[in-house]
Amino acid sequence: MKYRQEALSHAPARIDARRGLRWTRLWPGVVVLAVTVWITVMAGVPAAAVGVYLLAFVWSVMVPGMLVHRALRGRPSSLVADLALGGATGLVLQLIAWATFTAFHVAAWLVLWPLAVVIPFVALPGLRHHWRLTTYPSTVPPVAAWLGVLAYLLPLSGIAGEIFATEALPQGASTWYPDDLWHLALSAELMRSVPPDIPQIAGRTFFYHWFSNAHIAAMTWTTGLDLPMVLARLWMPAIVALSVGMMFAIGEQLTRRAWPGAVAALLMAGSAAVLPSWFGLYGFSAFGFHSPSQVFSIPIIGLALHVLIQSLRDQRFGRGAWAVLALALVGSSGAKSSVLPVLVCGIVLTLAVAVLVQRRMVRRLVGILALSMTVLVSTSILTAAAGAGVTLQLFSTVRASRPWALMMDTTSPFSKAPVLPGLDRAGAVVLLALILISWAVGYAWVLPGLRALGRRDLSGWLLLGVGLGGWAAMMVLSQDGLSQVYFMSGAVVALYALAGWGLALAWDRARARAGSRPALLAAAIGAGLAVPLVLLARRLSGPVPAPAGLNSSLARALLVPAVVVVIAVAAALLGRRRRYAAAAALVFLAVSTGVITASLLPRAVPGSGERLPAGSSAFLIGAGLLVVLCAVVVAVRPRLARGVSRRVLSVGASLVLGLTSLALVLDTSSNLDARLAAVPAVTSATVSAEEASAARWLEGNSEPDDVVATNVHCRQKKTVPLCDSRAYWVTAFTQRRALVESWAYTAAAHEAHGVGGRPYSRQPFDDPRLFALNEAAFSEPSAATLAALRDRGVRWLFADTAAGPVSPRLDSLADLVHESGTVRIFRLR
Repeated sequence: MKYRQEALSHAPARIDARRGLRWTRLWPGVVVLAVTVWITVMAGVPAAAVGVYLLAFVWSVMVPGMLVHRALRGRPSSLVADLALGGATGLVLQLIAWATFTAFHVAAWLVLWPLAVVIPFVALPGLRHHWRLTTYPSTVPPVAAWLGVLAYLLPLSGIAGEIFATEALPQGASTWYPDDLWHLALSAELMRSVPPDIPQIAGRTFFYHWFSNAHIAAMTWTTGLDLPMVLARLWMPAIVALSVGMMFAIGEQLTRRAWPGAVAALLMAGSAAVLPSWFGLYGFSAFGFHSPSQVFSIPIIGLALHVLIQSLRDQRFGRGAWAVLALALVGSSGAKSSVLPVLVCGIVLTLAVAVLVQRRMVRRLVGILALSMTVLVSTSILTAAAGAGVTLQLFSTVRASRPWALMMDTTSPFSKAPVLPGLDRAGAVVLLALILISWAVGYAWVLPGLRALGRRDLSGWLLLGVGLGGWAAMMVLSQDGLSQVYFMSGAVVALYALAGWGLALAWDRARARAGSRPALLAAAIGAGLAVPLVLLARRLSGPVPAPAGLNSSLARALLVPAVVVVIAVAAALLGRRRRYAAAAALVFLAVSTGVITASLLPRAVPGSGERLPAGSSAFLIGAGLLVVLCAVVVAVRPRLARGVSRRVLSVGASLVLGLTSLALVLDTSSNLDARLAAVPAVTSATVSAEEASAARWLEGNSEPDDVVATNVHCRQKKTVPLCDSRAYWVTAFTQRRALVESWAYTAAAHEAHGVGGRPYSRQPFDDPRLFALNEAAFSEPSAATLAALRDRGVRWLFADTAAGPVSPRLDSLADLVHESGTVRIFRLR
């Protein structure tokens, strides 16, 4: 059966009957587009390049994706869902096209790949109707639309602050985050080969989740733009927009309304976490702006969840839906290796519940589980290196929390014990329990979603199972770079949707039993009280204590959450009695809006997790109590609100959200402008303008398959034994393979983590003979040494005197072709 937006839901339908296109409804989209162009141009990208990228993304991702998704699952009932689901499908289809074109060495023609979809959909009568641009049954109300705008602008602000403002395009001096240099080199590698080599160590096949880099490579070929510009400026905002749209699509699927999806999107954008104390914890953020694979995986996770929810709600699940599910599972596995395992966890929990309460679904779920496991096993070869450095250690991620580090005076990064070390210390077990409880409090915003766990609709169990699987993996696995947190970063997407759905159910119950006005007042009271209660909890916790006072500090911070839990449990128990059902529903709604509001406070308040800026506490408490006061006054004097219609409330809320978005845009642009105008700090890891210029010269004067030998290996530039081997800038900016550049992220380095009391990044290269040959070419060159390099495919020498001595004998043994600052580039004869 074709995908039907009318799938069963606990909530009643809320389809907007006004289907006509209103130009005012386009304003949120116009704002998103305009702000994206403005911020990107501020970051040094020509407006024409932004336009080219946008058109290329629409042509190579959106158009084929939407056509294929419509053909396989039917037309979604809203434009936002159509764009998001089609875009996610298009990402996977583009990867298939990229792999085909690259394997046959015709990647330069990748711009033509959408014709493979467009031509059949134009020529075949049975497919031609999928081009129709008719109106949609459902539209996004203004308040939900502006919530979506805010949900997009928050991560865009993060991208501007973390990447645009800190990583200059390679035209001058810059200090890039090492992971981003590594991803730039990998993206260049994927422009020429599939499967890729490790670009920093030529000749070694690279097994990892590199679909995000393949997408960047594909967009570079399609647009003809410079690869560093695509990676560091252009590709991520489009994926973030798809991610926000995907939360709308899932929320609409679950509730047949737009606003629960908007709430879910805002939770995602705000890295929702209830933090009642002076420290933060891992596992609350879906976005990791220095992890392209994590960002790229989010819309594909959403696509998989959307199809899985359909499988649990529609009596028939046709071949088209199975095909999209297969695409989503394959795409998620290669996008981020931590995604598919948590999806499997959700499927397993749903299957277990189905065995108990809905056996007619067991056969279908077994088939879905079999398909998922087949994809997981078959793609494990592709992502084999992603497991490097992973061991089993119960409560492993606790070691990275600040309270644990303060008590232990270390995070025990080298321990491979099966259980978190240090539990034998006095007070350590109690501290562990308090940290775990604090973690649970951090996810308090999921509380409304418990309403969705029923016997008739198993979708809630699926979403909860994905979240539990991610949290369990984060607590059981240990990786030397703390990458186990990515299991939760992907899984938390399902919990966002569950929370938005649960809030809709709480609202429906409160409104049905007490009326719309009392429900609205209860929601306002809950939201208003959230701010002062969180700040009260932080005040009770106090400042960062000495190790001896850790347990009491954390315990005091949990007093306020404990009271809220008691109130929620009491409401749930009283709700079973008809006499108190209305009051209990209102209390649960107030608690639900309260925990969701509290979860957004860390992103909204500067200095969260620490002492707040002077005056901000008083302002926030006053604002929250003012909301509560207004709600109480209206409850006592309902005549005051009789003239306030739903339309007035909608316009007022939209205005507030619009002004909030404007303030965020102005703050983001002001900060970006100031940071770009400031003189960048120069450190030992800074790549000078001359070094960057030399690398770009080599990129422009060599063949894509050429191999470079370099004496640059260390992040702090100068080559010394056991240095931080995360330089990566030579392969990144030359976009060429190196015989040996840096090796910190190799499987061998991860396996050696802890040897000699050193992290993986400071381990020696695993092939000493090759490294010695490489170094001899610069410090003690000979004809035989250079011949040996040539036999290994080396064509160029990239010598940097800032990294180490360069022998003058090279002038007579190779051709000096370029000089720039400390860099001398030679061509082997």
